[in-house]
Amino acid sequence: MVLLLIVSACGGSDGRQASERPYAPSRETSLSPEETVRQLLGAYLDKRLGEYYHLVATVDKEVKSLEALQREFAAGNSDLVTDYIFRFTSFRIDSTSVVGDSAFVYVTSQAPDVGTVMREAIVVERSLGPGSDLQTKMSLLNERLRLAGGPRVENQSLHFLVREPNGWRAVVGWAEEKAFEEQMGADSAQAGGT
Repeated sequence: MVLLLIVSACGGSDGRQASERPYAPSRETSLSPEETVRQLLGAYLDKRLGEYYHLVATVDKEVKSLEALQREFAAGNSDLVTDYIFRFTSFRIDSTSVVGDSAFVYVTSQAPDVGTVMREAIVVERSLGPGSDLQTKMSLLNERLRLAGGPRVENQSLHFLVREPNGWRAVVGWAEEKAFEEQMGADSAQAGGT
């Protein structure tokens, strides 16, 4: 069975962006690996970082706090292009393989072509100027991309999950990223000292 989920990065009905609302974890710990990935990706694309972080494996949480994630996200994901791509990205769960306390979830995602979105976003920014609100810019960008045929890119990804006491959690790679950065720093220091 193929499931398709279209996610929306719109703010909530209370007027705050989704990432500003506090996350209260559900008592549900028996999510399937597929549902865990579905909620993880939906939370990320909707910028519900508390919910996203809740579904991350402990091994990764040991190297990055929710606050650090929020700072990184705010620094790199708040422009017109990123907002547009997040808003119009869709994904489907293709298959799952579970072996003991590990699972692999295969996902296909479709997103607007970044190059096309960037070119059109530049046109929108220039034509509306710096004083225009995001909603106006988003509407014009959407119309320009619709007229351009809305080129999309399809990607396949593999998500690794581990079963923890509180349910399935996704290994997102922060621990490996930190180990790599530390190794690069050690190699750089060693090369500089010789």
